[in-house]
Amino acid sequence: MKKWLLLFFMITIVSLPYVKAAEEPPAHAWGSWKILSEPSCEDPGLREHTCHKCKLTMYEPIPPLGHTLHTNVLQAATCKEGGKQQLTCARCDYWRSEPIPALAHEFVEQVTDPDCTHVGERASVCRLCGETVITPIAMLGHNWASWITEIAPSVEREGYAKRYCLHNSSHYEERNIPTLSSSTASSKQEISKSSSVESTTLEATTPNSSTQLEPWTEPEFEPLPQLEKPLLNQLDYILMFINVLVIVYGLFLVYPYLRLFLWVRRKKKLAIQRLYGGWYDTNKLD
Repeated sequence: MKKWLLLFFMITIVSLPYVKAAEEPPAHAWGSWKILSEPSCEDPGLREHTCHKCKLTMYEPIPPLGHTLHTNVLQAATCKEGGKQQLTCARCDYWRSEPIPALAHEFVEQVTDPDCTHVGERASVCRLCGETVITPIAMLGHNWASWITEIAPSVEREGYAKRYCLHNSSHYEERNIPTLSSSTASSKQEISKSSSVESTTLEATTPNSSTQLEPWTEPEFEPLPQLEKPLLNQLDYILMFINVLVIVYGLFLVYPYLRLFLWVRRKKKLAIQRLYGGWYDTNKLD
C-alpha cells in the first residue's frame, strides 16, 4: 500500500507543470500596426496587426482628426454693428461663416470747466468710432466778496466802491456811494473829536497823577438759598432693610461655628487639666 501511495505522489509532482501550462495560454507576439485606411477630419480610419505565433489578426479604428480651421475676416466689427468671419479647414473643403459681435465703446473723457457766466461740459468720445456723448455742467455763478471803498464819500462829492468775484478776479461790480449830508458830516466830526479827547484824557491820567482814587469796597452779595435736605424715599428704606437682612443672615451663619470653637476650647482645657492632675494653669491657653 505504501508503494502505491509513493508512486501516486511522484506522478502528481511530475504532472503539475504540464497542467499549469495547459491552463494558461501563451501570450501573443503582435507585429507592428498596418494602416488600412487613413482617417479624415470627420471619418475614422482603420488599422490592423497580426500575431507571429498564431497568425491572429486584430483590427482597430483610428479616431477622426477633426477640422483645423483658419479664420478669414470678411467684415470687421464696429461699436455700432457686428462683423462677419469665415472659418475654412486646412485639410478638407469644410467651411462655415460666423458672426462677430459688436465691439464695446471705449470712451475718453474731455472736461471743459464751467465759470461764472459760461456752462461747462463733459464730453465722452469713443476712440474707436468717434461717437460723442456730451453732458452739460452747470455754471458756477458769481461769488461776490464784500464791497471795497475806493473813494470815500464827502459832503461835496459821491464815493465809489467795488467788489470782485472770488471765482474770477476779472469780474467785478461797481457802485456809487451817495454824498454825506451836513448833519452826518458834523456827527462824524464830533465822534472823531470825542475820540481824540478821550485818548488825551487817558494819556493824562497816569498812576503818578495827584488825583485821589476812592477806596475799594467789597461788594455785597446776597446769600445763596439753603437747600432743603431731601427726605428718605421708599428706595432708601428698601436698601436699609436689605442691609439689615444681610447682617442678620451673616450672624446666623457664623453663630454655629462660634459655638463649635468655644466648645472645642472648653474641651481642650478640661483634657489638659485631667492630663496634668488639675494643677496646670489653663489661662496660658488664652
